[in-house]
Formats: sequence, structure tokens, C-alpha cells
Amino acid sequence: MNVQTSRFQAFYQRNIRDDFGQPRPKNPRFLMVAGQASFQRQASRTLAQSALYVVELSTGKCVAYALPTAQGRLAAARKTFHSELLPLDETSFREGPLRGKAVVDPAHRVN
Repeated sequence: MNVQTSRFQAFYQRNIRDDFGQPRPKNPRFLMVAGQASFQRQASRTLAQSALYVVELSTGKCVAYALPTAQGRLAAARKTFHSELLPLDETSFREGPLRGKAVVDPAHRVN
């Protein structure tokens, strides 16, 4: 949201199917949650202070995404910004969140 106009300014997209690997469930069901996050500044891009977490419920796989943001002239001009979600990391739950106790498997990390 644009802080000056309170209107939508940034739009994101991504086909997440490949982010969840193989084997793919026949009928995948996803849960999406947004959260606050802090990222170090990078010279090549600026990321919003938010992360998007997507879980495929039958496999328990969770992927975290960053949201690139517009800075400078684009933000000041109040123009719309279109970008792709950036995958950050992934993990798996030992049991699917709807099958009982959800425990994060700390041994599974993406390099």
C-alpha cells in the first residue's frame, strides 16, 4: 500500500508449483500467511519488511518468500510496481499441520 495515498501500489506474482518439488500431490492445498521480517540492505535490490509463508498442507512443505520493493523515484511518483516473489528458504514439517502436532524439521535447509 502506498503510505501517502492508501492505495494499492505493489503487485506480486509467481507460479509456486515448482517451488514445492516432486512428487507433487494430486490435489494440493495451500495455506498462506504474511509476517513481518527484517532483511539486510543489498546494493542490487531492496526488500519489503515482510515475508510471505506458503505451506502445502498434505506434504507439510513450507516455502518463505521475500517481496522486492520500489524505492526512490518510482515510489515517490506513486506509480504501480510489478515484481515476482523471491524464494528465500524452505523447510518441512515432520507431520502435516492438519494431521497432528506440527514440528519443524531443523535438519532440512536449502543452500
